[in-house]
Amino acid sequence: MFNHERAQRQMSQARAAQHLGASQQWISQVERGIVAPTTDAIERLFAIFDLKVILDVEPTGTGLRALDEEIDEVRSLSDDDRLAVVDTFRRAFDELAPVPWVVSGRLGAFLQGAPLRVYRLDLAVAEPDLDRLAGVFESHQCDRWNESLLDYYGAPVHPRLPGPMRWLLGPNELRVEVADRLPASITVGVAGRYLPVRPLADIEVRDPGIATVMRRVRTRVIHS
Repeated sequence: MFNHERAQRQMSQARAAQHLGASQQWISQVERGIVAPTTDAIERLFAIFDLKVILDVEPTGTGLRALDEEIDEVRSLSDDDRLAVVDTFRRAFDELAPVPWVVSGRLGAFLQGAPLRVYRLDLAVAEPDLDRLAGVFESHQCDRWNESLLDYYGAPVHPRLPGPMRWLLGPNELRVEVADRLPASITVGVAGRYLPVRPLADIEVRDPGIATVMRRVRTRVIHS
């Protein structure tokens, strides 16, 4: 990974060694896997590029195969297949039109080309707009997730009332994140519709599962 970052910046081994205060031979041995640097040395290596090394847990074995299967499956979708995924939420988008929102979660990442399966609609909504959202819920077929029954039934639908921020709006599961104001967004055009979408980097920060998939995507690119 270090040699990939170095090559991206068109930096020679000698230049990297100079920044680090090490020998070019040592840099070469690290890149070829001959030398296993300490954690401190790894941090100093990537600090050359103003990058921070973060230790995290990654799936292996069956978990890794499942990630690869998801990535390969979604990458194999045709343009029409991808449009069909987005069109699954057409009714929800229309019914939620009176409320300002930003698409987040898996759908938000998918709209930016991320190879992720999409299971539901995740939206960010500003707190002042919750009453408008309640109006949508009350005027359309909508049920809220009931933790006691483990079903979408029997819970007050108003988002200001206590309860999980999960609803069934028509055929779609909807999850809502509430913020003081709408988050920053980009506009993604698809099938004649222009959707405000949270940037992929922000989605990854907020969703560890999506971040894990995207790290696997990047690892595969580096080692391809």
